[in-house]
Amino acid sequence: MRAGSPRSIYLWSVRMSHFIVLLGSCLNLIGTWRYCRAILAGRVQPNLVTWIMWALAPLIGVAAELYSGVTWAVLPVFMAGFGPLCVTCVALLTHHSTWVPRPRDYACGVFSFLALILWQITKDPDIAILFAVLSDGAALLPTLFKTWTHPDSETPVPFALAVCSSLSALPVIEHWTFASLAFPLYLMTANSIMVLTIERRRFLTV
Repeated sequence: MRAGSPRSIYLWSVRMSHFIVLLGSCLNLIGTWRYCRAILAGRVQPNLVTWIMWALAPLIGVAAELYSGVTWAVLPVFMAGFGPLCVTCVALLTHHSTWVPRPRDYACGVFSFLALILWQITKDPDIAILFAVLSDGAALLPTLFKTWTHPDSETPVPFALAVCSSLSALPVIEHWTFASLAFPLYLMTANSIMVLTIERRRFLTV
């Protein structure tokens, strides 16, 4: 095959896209590993309402995206569910390091779970992704409330790495549709908000 031919350029771009996605997934794994270490060391106190739902909602999004024909771009979303699943397991093994949920946290968890049930009812991929985003956003609120009043109970690095991981989905999106864009863009926004909330006092004192 002649170097510089359209096909060789296309194959190179495909390989690079796959490499970017794998790199983003590795960053997500590193963030998960650092967060789990912080739990074991007692440096963070995860809210299990958030992390349990964070494990479920992205996996629902993965199923919907695969049904819509999304391919490699779905990997960062899968990692967004796999990481919280690991965090949940570690947190359950170290009860002293978990945050005690409040009634509003459980209310957010119920709303998050209802959004997942609605996906089962609609069976429409775009609506399913919308409900998955709503579910994940509702699950975010308990940790966001906790972090706003107790920023020392969280660490920013895993969330910052999750932003980078979500960015890696964009170069491999073949068709820019709601199904392919909604969850990666949401994950970038949600994790960016977490980083800013954790670090806001440092920003304000600079």
